[in-house]
Amino acid sequence: MGTDMMLLVDDDSFHILFNSLLGQASVNHLHMHALFWPYDSDLIFRRFDELSRGIYAIRRPDWFISAFAFQLAAVNEFDTFIENITKCVDLFAEQKIAHNVFFTRAPLIRTSGPLRHEERFPSSQLVTAYVFPRRSITGAKPPTNFNPAANELAGCLTSYTYRFFEAVTETSALRIIEEDCVLEDEHFEKLARDVVTAITGEVSSEDDEDSLGERKDSSEQLTSPELDELRDSFHTFELRSPKRFANPGSLSDRSRSYTVL
Repeated sequence: MGTDMMLLVDDDSFHILFNSLLGQASVNHLHMHALFWPYDSDLIFRRFDELSRGIYAIRRPDWFISAFAFQLAAVNEFDTFIENITKCVDLFAEQKIAHNVFFTRAPLIRTSGPLRHEERFPSSQLVTAYVFPRRSITGAKPPTNFNPAANELAGCLTSYTYRFFEAVTETSALRIIEEDCVLEDEHFEKLARDVVTAITGEVSSEDDEDSLGERKDSSEQLTSPELDELRDSFHTFELRSPKRFANPGSLSDRSRSYTVL
């Protein structure tokens, strides 16, 4: 339905959003949001990695949360596009992974070149779905709070109060997203392998080793001092903000900004 609506509405500012249960869904049933948002998410200009044919991923710190992407590049790929998204979100539902989906129009997904390259040719805008696996959130969802969901993870910070509008900063917004949404990198990599397997039937070599029980615990080969050093490293925490890395994407950089507020 989301894809059909994107194709029926002849307006590049039209978007479809979906928030799963435990992924900031606003009520206790599944539904979609339709949004006219006259700005481009900076995500559409980013370089992605191609995991398999038609399956793309972007990882931190290239974006502030790791995500998958699917793109409808040709009419004859309509069924495949829908099937790939369906298999991806079905996998998340099966594994009880909360997720958000953001439908927009974007240039052809790049897998080479600079991290960010802006293209503005209306004829090249293709229906694209970004899927964000995330941490599960339970409890009340006060409408005046900052509740990161599909729109926010794509780069649009919705503000319901003047107080939030005037007080929010890049660091505070990214900290909330880090705490409420971001999965561990290892978890995302496991999901990436599972998504490829679910869609293509291909099993990665790492999954083969795991299933045969051939992978050994590397800690068995470490000395006691090495183990202590390894344990110490687990206590180190650093906010995973794009601002901390030498690449474009800072919310505070106007020419390279995510569209916010």
